[in-house]
Amino acid sequence: MKQFTFLIILFFSSLCSAQYVITIEANIIDSDTRLGIPYVNAGFVDKAIGTVTNKDGFMSLQFDESKIIDSDVIQFSVVGYKTQSYSFEELVSKFQKDNTIELVKDVYGLDEVMLTSKWGKAERFGSKQRTNELLAYWKDKEGLGGEIASFIKIPKGRHKLSKVSFNVVENISDSIKIRVNIYNYDKGFPREQFLSKPIYHTISSRSGIETIDLIPANIVVSQDIVLSIELLEVYGEELGLAISQSLNSKRSFLRSVSQDGWVKQVSNGVDLSILAKPSLQNNSEITNTKVNRVSILWDVSRSMMDRSLDKEIKLLKAYLGDVNPAEVDVIIFSNTINDKKSFNYGSSQEDVYRFLANQSYFGNTDVSELAETPQNSDVTFLFSDGLVNLGSFDPIYTSGDFIVVSSTQSANHIVLNEWAQYNEGKYIPLYNRKIKEAKSLLNTSDGVFIETIEISENDNNTISGTVYFDEQPLSGVLVSINNTFKEVRTDRSGRFKISAKQGDVLNFEFLGMDSKQVVVEDNIRDLSIRLTKSFDVLNEVVLTGSGAVNKNKQSSVEEAYGILSKEDFPSGAKYVADVLKIVPGLTVKGTGRFAQFITNVNPIGYFIVDDIPFTSLPLYLDASSISSIYVMPGDMAYFKYGSAASNGAIIINTIVNKEANSALVKGNDYEGNLSQLDYSNSINSFEKKLSDKVIGVDKKIEVRGKVLLNNKPVYGCYVIQKGSLNEVITDSNGEFVITTQEGAILSFEYKDTKAKETIILDNSFLKVELESQYEILNEVALTGEAKQKKDKNLTDKEKRLAQKDRSGIGYQSIDKEDFNPGGFSFLADLIRGRFLTILVKGEGDQATYHTRKRSSILQGDEILFAVDGVLTQTPPTFLDLNRIENITFKSTLAGTNKYGALGRNGVIEITTMGGEFIDTKESQSALAKNNDYQEGAKIFSSSRKTGIYNAATTENLKTLQQQFLNKIDEDPLDVNNYIAYYRVLEPLDKNQAVRGLTTILDIADSNTRVLRSLAFFLEEQNLYKQALKIHERVLELAPEESQSHLDITQSYKREGKFVKSFETLKRILSADSTTYNISPELIKIADTELRHLLTKNKDRINYDEVPSAFYETVQLIDKRILIEWNDPQMEFDLQFVNPAKKFYNWSQNLSTPDKSDVITNGLLSKEFIIDDDSNKGEWIINITNNTFKKSRVPLFVKMTIQSNYGGIDEQEQILIIPISQLDQKYTVQKITM
Repeated sequence: MKQFTFLIILFFSSLCSAQYVITIEANIIDSDTRLGIPYVNAGFVDKAIGTVTNKDGFMSLQFDESKIIDSDVIQFSVVGYKTQSYSFEELVSKFQKDNTIELVKDVYGLDEVMLTSKWGKAERFGSKQRTNELLAYWKDKEGLGGEIASFIKIPKGRHKLSKVSFNVVENISDSIKIRVNIYNYDKGFPREQFLSKPIYHTISSRSGIETIDLIPANIVVSQDIVLSIELLEVYGEELGLAISQSLNSKRSFLRSVSQDGWVKQVSNGVDLSILAKPSLQNNSEITNTKVNRVSILWDVSRSMMDRSLDKEIKLLKAYLGDVNPAEVDVIIFSNTINDKKSFNYGSSQEDVYRFLANQSYFGNTDVSELAETPQNSDVTFLFSDGLVNLGSFDPIYTSGDFIVVSSTQSANHIVLNEWAQYNEGKYIPLYNRKIKEAKSLLNTSDGVFIETIEISENDNNTISGTVYFDEQPLSGVLVSINNTFKEVRTDRSGRFKISAKQGDVLNFEFLGMDSKQVVVEDNIRDLSIRLTKSFDVLNEVVLTGSGAVNKNKQSSVEEAYGILSKEDFPSGAKYVADVLKIVPGLTVKGTGRFAQFITNVNPIGYFIVDDIPFTSLPLYLDASSISSIYVMPGDMAYFKYGSAASNGAIIINTIVNKEANSALVKGNDYEGNLSQLDYSNSINSFEKKLSDKVIGVDKKIEVRGKVLLNNKPVYGCYVIQKGSLNEVITDSNGEFVITTQEGAILSFEYKDTKAKETIILDNSFLKVELESQYEILNEVALTGEAKQKKDKNLTDKEKRLAQKDRSGIGYQSIDKEDFNPGGFSFLADLIRGRFLTILVKGEGDQATYHTRKRSSILQGDEILFAVDGVLTQTPPTFLDLNRIENITFKSTLAGTNKYGALGRNGVIEITTMGGEFIDTKESQSALAKNNDYQEGAKIFSSSRKTGIYNAATTENLKTLQQQFLNKIDEDPLDVNNYIAYYRVLEPLDKNQAVRGLTTILDIADSNTRVLRSLAFFLEEQNLYKQALKIHERVLELAPEESQSHLDITQSYKREGKFVKSFETLKRILSADSTTYNISPELIKIADTELRHLLTKNKDRINYDEVPSAFYETVQLIDKRILIEWNDPQMEFDLQFVNPAKKFYNWSQNLSTPDKSDVITNGLLSKEFIIDDDSNKGEWIINITNNTFKKSRVPLFVKMTIQSNYGGIDEQEQILIIPISQLDQKYTVQKITM
């Protein structure tokens, strides 16, 4: 009794400490015999806190009290007894009386084994191929009751289990006592215990095959089971046991401690197998192969458009005709399960095939819903390409035979094969097999695995040919087939071979050449293709000079075969060959563009042009485009570049693009701008549809590089593969990594810089220098005489006075000496007429200020004000005119350079006496004086017409769907089309709307802007599970962006994964990151999120490491507004107007220094808290778009308004604003406090 009293004191004293360790000690006994029950599983359900009683039935369990709450359930169970459960609160109450747990015997048991039964030869089920690689192990003595389990598929009929076996890779323990458990299998997990008597075994061997005899237990099964081994007792000081991996068994499970939940192991299985003997007496059950029900899982995602529908249906007809099932269930799926239908096969055979054939193909592939819905048919067919865009490759569970079929060559064969193996089924790659061969595979016991897959070209013809330029064979020409990913390149002789069929369109593309297309005809087997140059490179206009070689350099030329600069080139040299003819020791064989360069009898086969290596001289090069040539000897070249340069290397530097091809070249007067393309000025860019999901067709390469502007790293520059939605963004160091392929064109896009493009020839490191879009104009004097003083010797006042004598292209300025402030009552009167480009409309404080030259018809002409460095878009009528020291107007260009997009119409800078800055909190607070809201704004409607589709009705859904499919056929890269279709259908058919929206994942699953946009819309529809998959993908793509981590923690919380959300928030708040930067705004938002998480879900997480200030008081906020956007280069203004018509402005402006912290750290969020009882009433939220660049990905702002945040009646409203469509200030929301 003393011991019991001590335990109770221990329980209640634990409540006084936040981190006290509780110890539960109890005896588990048989209710009839009153004897202890050995090896009872005891623990809190799904809490990873558990143990096993010893051989006498005694248990001791320790845990941190903060991890368990009163309602958590502790459970006691063992084979042969009924399970007993208590809440923690009930257990505490019970222990005040007694610390003994009584279990009652269970009378259930297995089917009795008939004594007259005869059993056949034993067969092995489960793992059949094992390795010595460890997969599962025990290493912690605290893990008693932990289990290692594997799914075992049992054939039809009764089977008597005779032996369990598994491979021990290593055992460092003296010996280990385990228990064999057999569970029913249901809905993807182990369920009820199958045994009525325990089976114990002791492992003493250090390694090798361990076997356990099951014959004495008389176990007979007729269904699939889960076999497990459970840790009960460790003899000796150390525990260490490792079980090997299975090569064929893919479905295994782990349980960490007693009563914990099962964890599914998807990719690899554990080596557990069982020997079982079939019943000969019930042989009719075994030989009766009657198939009553067949399920067909039919993938209709966008990537399945190219399926071989005829072959798939022929295979089904051949199989179903043989087995003649009673019922056929068809499940149509893409991003979700779209439709289900059951057929009586005998009377509705053709209806089945018509239903399969009459499907539309759109949406992405997601099998997670199928994985959660196990198929219980006798046979299940899965027709898919396995091209899963998001989430894990969830396996599909079936209780019967499982047959996976793909008819597309581009399928993910590895995934499809793993799905088949997971169910011990078969994978049939139908695209390269005839129906007869495929049908024969259905009747064999072995599946068709990836090792046997070969690409067949039975339906294709081999087309060959030669490509010429200037009657010379052309190597390296890209030969591709339209609307496929098949492509080859011509060899050194200009020859090519490609598998194509009649009607295919062949494309021939080469740098600097016009592309050519040829239709394959039945009687054509060999082609002669002649390409022509896309345009001629401009020859430099030489004003003076001779073409003589500099004699002083002759010795160095002879020493290294030749170092020639522009002035050394022979007069009249047109081709590279003409230049290199003067190099001693180098023989030029041939003329023109196709000449060869010989050293020591062997031709040079290695060329470097502007640091890019080539195996042949690029044909676009002319002598006029080269600034210098260096011929490197073979030994030096071999040492530097490897064996490819063993005969020497020719290193060429070209003239800077501006000199060779711009309007600044002397003698070539051209008043235009040519977009600059790195390394070549004669590229005929080609765009083709790309898909990252095609396996084994396009050779992918990983390209790394760095982007600079004015020699400084550029964060947030988009690196885009042209002709696709494949893009990445540079990090804070200006660096990027993109997966692309040779021949692709990368475009570099960044705010206020000229677009730049680069062709990818290999995976060499790229250094990209961006150029500002604007020229900084020097001030221009009206006369040519230099009468001004140098500014550096002037005082600030003298500089302003000197400015009055200058032309105002950059800016104009007036000082208080130029006006008498006392003579004016209003700022408008002071400014009116004094600045040439400012137009003042209206009188007094109602006046507005405009630029006379509008920068855009749609974007307005209002001028920005800057008062002592503080920006305001409304005139500062609150100013005391007598305190104005200076007024300077910066025109559109100068204003943009300093203030970004806000200054696009010019900026009026006002400097007051004795002040550099005005407190921004005072000047921009909604309570400040003189910021009365008197303007209006157009009302934004989220239901605005898209301009692409008519409104959806129940009558025109099919028509809209067909319009959508036609449009994505015409232009799959038009992101607006997918969003417009979603917007139109969403009010009527949410599932179809989301299906259309997710179709873009087929080509944009690596584009973070597109992915974030999709997540916005999915969260708008409360589809949090799908949105979580999007955020997980973005985090995988952009782990260096802090927004990715903030998104994932919010998504975890919405999906009910509170522990994961909590752990991510802790890492942010503890600044525990080496991959992304922790900014003040990120800390602020994470702080709010953590307080909210603890306010709402404190009982579901272990918060013992969190300071009590986070959870001692409940966080209740009247209104919380979270602003998120999908593009780091966006600029916009928000305005909050309170009920008293006072306003507060906030700008997302890339050029404002105090906002740079948000941008450079990759944070695309801003939080606003409105919790002011003194301002109850209606608040107005306005937004203005300041992003004026064209973007192929629409720009969105997501506004989440959370009312009574943290309260019981908390409400949330999500508004998605297509900001790129806004041409003026809009009121997007009105909220009531």
